Amino acid sequence: MKASREIFTRYLHETGRRCTFERYAVLEQVLATPRHFTADDLHTALTAAGNAVSPATVYSTLDLLVDCGLATRHRFEHGPATSASQSTAAPPPATTLCAAAAARSPSRPTPSWPR
Repeated sequence: MKASREIFTRYLHETGRRCTFERYAVLEQVLATPRHFTADDLHTALTAAGNAVSPATVYSTLDLLVDCGLATRHRFEHGPATSASQSTAAPPPATTLCAAAAARSPSRPTPSWPR
């Protein structure tokens, strides 16, 4: 997990983005989730853990994790349109993301999810 955090921190610095508690909370929840999940699943888990992270932050942070190689986006024929899970492509543990909830819920932000 430490290597993933270092990769994410370096990526945020290199791209001129802020290192925020909320972004790291999303990263830690993603790395702690051993299965595929949707962005809404992740938001629900973060809220249940007492992390005040907005749905918009979850969606945007998931995009950042995909962009820096710590997560992989999946689309499945059945079930959610897009899903996430830990990725084995990157040297450190990484995760794959799911974005179907954005299409189902008009109250959720839909920046670049699903792609």
